[in-house]
Amino acid sequence: GNDNNISTFVGNEKLKIESNEIVKCLTRQYQRAMTRLITYRFIEQLIISNKDNNQCLNILFMNLKDNNLDWHYVENIQASNNQLKEDIGHLYYKIIKNILSISIESNMKTLCVLNLINLNYNSMDLCLLNDFQFIQELFNPFISLTKIDMTNVDLINIKFTVFNWFRLVVLKLCENIELEELRNMHLGNRKFHHILQQQCNLIFNKLILTELKQLQQNKLTCGDLSLKNASLRSFVRSSKFDVDVCIDRYLMLLLRCIHLYDHIRLNYATMDYIEQLFNLYHTSQSLSTRLLTLRILRDLLIYLSEDTNRSFIEDLLTKILFSIGQNFNLLETEKIDLDIIIEFIYIYRTIISHNSPWQKFATKLLVDAIKSGMNLNFTSLETIELQQMNFFLASICILGGYVRPYCLGSTVEIYSTNTDIQELQSAIIIEVNMDALESDSSDVKPYLVQYAVTNQTAWVSSNQIRIIVDVQPLNLLFLPIDNAVHTILDTLGSLAQTIDTSTIDSLILLDIKCRILKALYDVLNYKQVIEIFMQKPYASIISKLSTSMNYFDLIRSTIPNDLRLFNRLHLEQYYLSLDRYVRKNQIVENKFDIIIHNKNRWNQMKIIHDPIILQYLSETGSIDQDWKPIASKSEIKSYKKGRLGNYDIQIISVPINDNISVFEECGIKHKFKGRVNINDDIGNIRYRTFILDGIEVNAGKWYFCVRLPLGGAALIGWATKGFNPPLHDRWGIGDDKYSWGFDGSRGVYDHRQRSIFYSENFWDEEAICGCGIEIDGKNTNIKYWLNGKFIGTVYSHSENQTIKSAIKTNLLPNGIFATYFPAVSIKVYRNVANTGVFEFIFSPEDMTKCPLPKGYKSLLMPKLLTMENVLVAYPSSAYLIGNDIQQYFYTSRCPKNDFDDKKTCLLRDFVNNQHFEVPFNVDMVTSDDNLLKLSKENDGFLLSLDNHQELTISFDFEISTIENRPDELDVVLFTLDDAIFSIHVCMNDNFIDETRLYRQHVVILFQINKQAKVYINNKFQTLNYYHSFDPKINSKLNLRLLPCLNVGIRNLGIWTYLLSEEHIQRLFTYGLSYVAIDYQKL
Repeated sequence: GNDNNISTFVGNEKLKIESNEIVKCLTRQYQRAMTRLITYRFIEQLIISNKDNNQCLNILFMNLKDNNLDWHYVENIQASNNQLKEDIGHLYYKIIKNILSISIESNMKTLCVLNLINLNYNSMDLCLLNDFQFIQELFNPFISLTKIDMTNVDLINIKFTVFNWFRLVVLKLCENIELEELRNMHLGNRKFHHILQQQCNLIFNKLILTELKQLQQNKLTCGDLSLKNASLRSFVRSSKFDVDVCIDRYLMLLLRCIHLYDHIRLNYATMDYIEQLFNLYHTSQSLSTRLLTLRILRDLLIYLSEDTNRSFIEDLLTKILFSIGQNFNLLETEKIDLDIIIEFIYIYRTIISHNSPWQKFATKLLVDAIKSGMNLNFTSLETIELQQMNFFLASICILGGYVRPYCLGSTVEIYSTNTDIQELQSAIIIEVNMDALESDSSDVKPYLVQYAVTNQTAWVSSNQIRIIVDVQPLNLLFLPIDNAVHTILDTLGSLAQTIDTSTIDSLILLDIKCRILKALYDVLNYKQVIEIFMQKPYASIISKLSTSMNYFDLIRSTIPNDLRLFNRLHLEQYYLSLDRYVRKNQIVENKFDIIIHNKNRWNQMKIIHDPIILQYLSETGSIDQDWKPIASKSEIKSYKKGRLGNYDIQIISVPINDNISVFEECGIKHKFKGRVNINDDIGNIRYRTFILDGIEVNAGKWYFCVRLPLGGAALIGWATKGFNPPLHDRWGIGDDKYSWGFDGSRGVYDHRQRSIFYSENFWDEEAICGCGIEIDGKNTNIKYWLNGKFIGTVYSHSENQTIKSAIKTNLLPNGIFATYFPAVSIKVYRNVANTGVFEFIFSPEDMTKCPLPKGYKSLLMPKLLTMENVLVAYPSSAYLIGNDIQQYFYTSRCPKNDFDDKKTCLLRDFVNNQHFEVPFNVDMVTSDDNLLKLSKENDGFLLSLDNHQELTISFDFEISTIENRPDELDVVLFTLDDAIFSIHVCMNDNFIDETRLYRQHVVILFQINKQAKVYINNKFQTLNYYHSFDPKINSKLNLRLLPCLNVGIRNLGIWTYLLSEEHIQRLFTYGLSYVAIDYQKL
């Protein structure tokens, strides 16, 4: 009882002490606030009464605020009441306004005033700037660029400095308005919104718009309202250049605000801005100015209200369409810079892809232009009206018929030749070697690129790069015109077949035809459009036209009959080569005949598996559903969300210390230089800190582990920007406000407080500590695990009251947009063994003793799996696929009116649920190799299919073990209408898998009025059977596969079109297992 009383007494005393501390803290903050308020009132009176303004200003500049950018007038008084803080803020800005009024004529003193108001720009600060009209006061003398003396260098520098301050204020204003709107949405409170919006209207509708108009008056007005003369060739460096620089500064600011903030686009998509931007486009000879105006127009036009000047917008869209076509019409001599044309294409695509008052007009203009192609006389191009031809060509290019060439300044993605680099890298072309471009060699590298992340440069070939397109071609199904998808497909399909390019003088037709095929490819990027296209009678012909252009040895297989199967790179490379042949004055005659099948080439083919792809396609490729070692591009993009910086993991010491020995390799699955082993015999106790180089996280849940093979002392945790421990000191992770750490001896601590959380002495040998961070603004937490056991939430942000943790601390010293990185400080003793050794673990496959917690992500990025040209398209039906033999069959009960409650065994279709009854069950499937066993006594596997003009049937089979198995054997492949069709089989073929010497992979191709073709492993044969198709006579095709054989069968797939040899090779290489995996996921 006494013990309980003592405990209660001690607890009450502790609470009393804590309560007294809080009262003392609040009292001190209130006293500071009152002192600051009185001081500011004294300064205000001092300014009014002092006659020596210069002396007064010098004193105030030195003492009112230093150069610390983090300082604020409510520093150390946050806990005081809001009214008191608002009074202090009002007085502070009133003082600065008085200072500004007496120092306006001194440029340097004006810069000092900027320092005084360069605070954190929260909503209250911005409202006070508005109340005292700082922007209006500073704009004309220091921000406006309309009257600027280019000979006064000092004035120019000051103007640009103040303009940078103005730009910062504008961006912060836009950001705070957006935050205020979010507060209204979630909290129903927008205290400052009205004032901020009022200030925004002043800046955008009066100051910036007026400034653009006045700057434009300094330039010559262009009376021609067509979209011409955008070339830099007519540009001459003069005083006008200075005006263009000033205009570009405002346009860049305007573009950034419009592009980032919805409320800016909605409020300032007005005819005043549209007309002003359009006028700037005409009057400027600077290409950069023209491109900026067009880029802003692209974002604004779709938000323009319907009650504006409709005729102006419709006339603008018509001129844009004409100008695009004019540039690509080889009969036209007047051209515009290609960069301008590309932006026109993006503007038009944006308008027809978004719901706006102008979408229907722009779409109708485009569809009518496409339809007009049916009336063009392509045998006599000179007789075609230029406007009609230009509209037609423009529409084709907007749909996708334009392939942007590789030129100076092009933004590209690069396929790396280094297999260690797993993802595409962004870069910009900075030089083009024209001599290399003209070369016929495939080894030349004509493009010098600079990588966006590393800034390194390298020469690359055209096969390694692809253009990044800002606005992709549209989905035809979303067009607001009835039957637009059918109109466009039918027109393009008809023209692709009827345009004759067989004459020697057909370069223009060749260009038009290629653009049509390229447009077809791009509009067929959407599944529903593909399904519509595949029902068209011309689909098979168009696919052959698309892939028969193999003059440059780009296509090495038979032509796919399905446009979904041909490689985009083939057509783009062919198209991009046209300009090369124009320069050389060479016209290549098209030959749209089917490529002759090369029997010998197939028979010599070998299958090569990519082990990474095989692992990805295996159902057990990942040990954790939240992470897998290899992933597709879309999966990596999703996984990478919240992770910034380098792809590869590299450990460095902070600060950098060249005396530390090279890091040692560690890891089992993920081998990397992640083991730190310090042999330090200098000094008694030292801390060394190690972090990830160039990798940070800013959102989501992230996790890493540290292994201590010899035990010892180490601090493990996370740090943010600002963490910079000194080299020769005992500081490490957790010793400042920018880092948080945990160790086994001292427990957890930050730079202000400590708490024993884990009391064992140091870390044990082979201990593995897991450390996770959950980043969610003010709900950010840091958690720890030891040897797979959850220890607890050690740190949570001080304002988060929903999470229990050992320590409440400020996890956001850099604000809510803070970024974090793992850090470990190792404690090194001179005279104690087994110190200074630990290993980072980033791969979940190596985290066996302290696994990746559910919902967390590892900092190790999965390897990129390039799936282009790897898998064959989904079959229309698939049977006996995957590794789960229980899924092979679908059991259906008979209707209740059937007196026998018997079960019907159906073979499951994994694609379209076309299950059919079979006399087999799961007991007839072998568990070791998943083969459905057929006996020699039966009539084979009955396959009854709906007949089509074309069919592809594939399956694998293996003949059961027989004595004296011959090396070669003739077997009956199938029977059809009492006819027997046999093939020759090699029985010890290791074509695909050395462990499956007797496995046969078969594809049978049926094509109307053609001999049936059979591919069996790497052998090609033809059968004496000509396929026929008449829905009235033979609507069904009844095959019996592998009759009278002791054989196992699996992986049965059916396509209603012909697979190409390339896709047969893919099928033999990787099979159909991905279909079963997708089925299980669904």
